[in-house]
Amino acid sequence: MAGIVTGPAALAAQTSSGFGEIRVLGNTYSSAPGNSLLRHNIPHLSVIVDGQALTADFKGFFESAGGLKRWGFPTSEVHVEESGTLTQYFQRGVVDFHRRPDLGNAYVLERRLAWDFFGGGVGGSADLGVEPGTTNNNSGEIHGPWGHKVSNFSVGGYPAKFLDFFNELGGVAAFGYPKTEARVDTNTSDSVYIAAATPGFVRQYFQAAVMEYHPLDAAEPVKLRLLGDDLRNQKYPGGSWQQVVPFNASTTPLVTGSVFVPQVVEATTTATTTTTTATTTTASASASTLPSTTAELVVVGTSAGGLAMYD
Repeated sequence: MAGIVTGPAALAAQTSSGFGEIRVLGNTYSSAPGNSLLRHNIPHLSVIVDGQALTADFKGFFESAGGLKRWGFPTSEVHVEESGTLTQYFQRGVVDFHRRPDLGNAYVLERRLAWDFFGGGVGGSADLGVEPGTTNNNSGEIHGPWGHKVSNFSVGGYPAKFLDFFNELGGVAAFGYPKTEARVDTNTSDSVYIAAATPGFVRQYFQAAVMEYHPLDAAEPVKLRLLGDDLRNQKYPGGSWQQVVPFNASTTPLVTGSVFVPQVVEATTTATTTTTTATTTTASASASTLPSTTAELVVVGTSAGGLAMYD
C-alpha cells in the first residue's frame, strides 16, 4: 500500500510548491446534490513563476472544455503532487498546470492523457497499442497520427453519436486523439480494452477518455468512463486518497483577491519511505510520431494575466 505524506493546512506553498504567490482571480464553488464529499472549488488563479505573473485558469478550462458533462464534478481542490505543477482531479479526468519542456518550458494548462496511464504505456502501464488494422467506413472526422475516425456510427453501424458528443464537449482539446475506432469491445489480447469493463459494448478509446454507447439510455446514450477516479485510485490505492487533505470536501468557497496556498501532497511507492516516485509522462512508443501528444490545444498563461492559445 502506498504511503501518503500530505502537507499541513498552513504549509507555505511558496517554498514547497515551486511557485511564488498565488491569488484567486475568480472561482466556481461546485457542489453535487446529495453528495457531501463532492464539494470543491474550481479556481481561476494568478500564479507567480520566476517573478512573472501567469494565469492558471482551471475554471475557464472546465467551462470551455465540456464542463460537468465532460469532466463530472471536481473530486479535489487544486493541489501540488509534483513541485512546479498544480493539479485538480475530476470524476472523468485530471487537469494540470505545468511546464512543457517541448515548448521551451512554457507553462500550460491542459488535460492529462488519462487513458494512457492504463493502456498507453505511460506510468508503467501496458501499451495496448492503437488497433491499426481496424477501419470505420462511415462518415466522420479523422484526427491524430493513427488515422482513426470519430464518427456518429460504429464499425458495425451502431448509431453511437460519438462525433456529436466529441465536438460538443471540446474535441481534441478535451479528449485527445482517438486510439481506436468506435467498435464493440471484445477484451481480446490483440485489442485495446479495459480489463474491468464488461465486453460487448461499443467503445472508443482516446488519449484522455473512453466513450461508451448505451442504446437503452435515450436521453444520454454516450457515457464517459470515470478515468479521473481511476487515476486517483491508482495513485492512492486502497482508498488512501480519503486521508489526503485536497480530496476532502471543501466547506469554504475561495474568495476573489485572496491568497491561495495549495496543499502539497506526495504519493510514495511504499509505506516506509517518503521518497516521491515521479510518474513519467513520456508518450507511448506508438505515439512517437506525434510532434507532441499533449499539444493539440496549448493554453499558456501570460505576464498580463491573459491566455495565449496554440492549436
